[in-house]
Amino acid sequence: MEKNQLPCWVVLSIIAGLVLLGVFIWQFPTNTTEWASWVQAFGSIGAIIGAIWISTIQSRAEADRRQEVLDERKANAVLHGAYAKAIMLDVTTQMWDLQIKKSPNENLSPAEWREKADVVVLLINSLESIRMDDIRLINAEAADLALKALVSARNLKIYSENIRTIKAISAFNQDLKCAEKRLRGSIKKMGDASEFIMRSS
Repeated sequence: MEKNQLPCWVVLSIIAGLVLLGVFIWQFPTNTTEWASWVQAFGSIGAIIGAIWISTIQSRAEADRRQEVLDERKANAVLHGAYAKAIMLDVTTQMWDLQIKKSPNENLSPAEWREKADVVVLLINSLESIRMDDIRLINAEAADLALKALVSARNLKIYSENIRTIKAISAFNQDLKCAEKRLRGSIKKMGDASEFIMRSS
């Protein structure tokens, strides 16, 4: 329905009112009983039209309220998405450094590993604080990949402070690779900042 177009119930009410008015003029009441019947008829129709009108106004107000809530959530999603993407980019870089490389010279010592793991854990905590439900409004796949990445990184948060040997580091290698891959996938799904904002409108 166009913005300036009358609702169907209004058109039908006007037609019914005109028909009733025509019948009223044609069968103009001549005594008290007939007048009482016509007053009751007009009153009943007025009550029906009033009830429909009130219901329509309430439905429209509720629809507007739901749209406002949705728009607010989408605006939050844009902010959360931009923040999440920035964290993800940082986490993936840090996770790459934590992984075991083919060349032993490229690997971190256990002390260096623990220090960098502490930074990654802080970033993961920040990522967990973001409402993924809002991000899912814009891109469900990006939110799901981020959540799966957090599951892969959970052991890092729990056990990283106890790392003392290269062998112990290797136990986290697969989880780190998996988390990094999922985060990169989530970043790709989000797209660049302008595209992310456009999808929210």
